[in-house]
Amino acid sequence: MSSSAKFLSTLGRFAGEVGTDLIKPSRKLGYLRRWMWLNYTWISRQPSIPSLAPAALIPGLKSMVVPVELRFGMWNVTPLELYYLACLARVANPRTFFEFGTYDGASTWQLAKTCPEAQVYTIDLPQNEGHFQVGSRFLGQPEASRIHSLRGDSTKFDYSPYAGKMDFIFIDGGHDYDVAASDTQSALKMASPDAVILWHDYLTFSGVKRAVDELSRTQPVVHIKGTEFALLRLGKSAQQLASGQGNQTQDRATWLIGESGG
Repeated sequence: MSSSAKFLSTLGRFAGEVGTDLIKPSRKLGYLRRWMWLNYTWISRQPSIPSLAPAALIPGLKSMVVPVELRFGMWNVTPLELYYLACLARVANPRTFFEFGTYDGASTWQLAKTCPEAQVYTIDLPQNEGHFQVGSRFLGQPEASRIHSLRGDSTKFDYSPYAGKMDFIFIDGGHDYDVAASDTQSALKMASPDAVILWHDYLTFSGVKRAVDELSRTQPVVHIKGTEFALLRLGKSAQQLASGQGNQTQDRATWLIGESGG
């Protein structure tokens, strides 16, 4: 969908929400404010970190075939993002995943299906708003035996059992700065030496963007073009990039997801 078509579609949904809220004032414009936030920030927000095409970061992307579900809800990653997430996971070939923000489990299930030998850990709040069941996508599926669903406040959770053991970490939980920054620091503590860390909603939510931008001062984080993803690959070359050595554009492209990933 072109930018103009996306804008007109968003404007139409916006007008519909205004009408609904005028008819039902009890909604207090809550959903409307959320919809405006999610659909208009893309106009003004630009990445503050280097932005690279997916093919520059994922070896063999153009010929890679990874089945993904096209069904997605308002808070899910898009099908295209789910495909890139699965491709990153396939190339990195991690033994362990950790996910902040289970929601309905769409991305959790995808990671488990893409890497059939991996153990997947995912955390969400003890209670939800009642409009969805946490992890409903993977419940009853064969992959559920490898998915470990954790419940608690991610900013207060004890991650010590997972320290240094997670090969791929996906951060898609709370979007306020305090939560995003806390989840980022927890991810760094859990990360194995060559781990991949991926953030969602980098461009949409200012709190997430601020947390990632702050980390980019010391780590070579990049934005994946056409997505809400920010990506970091830890390791020796990442440390060299952080210290300013080498051709950063070339090094980022060959090392964040390297030919020898996994």
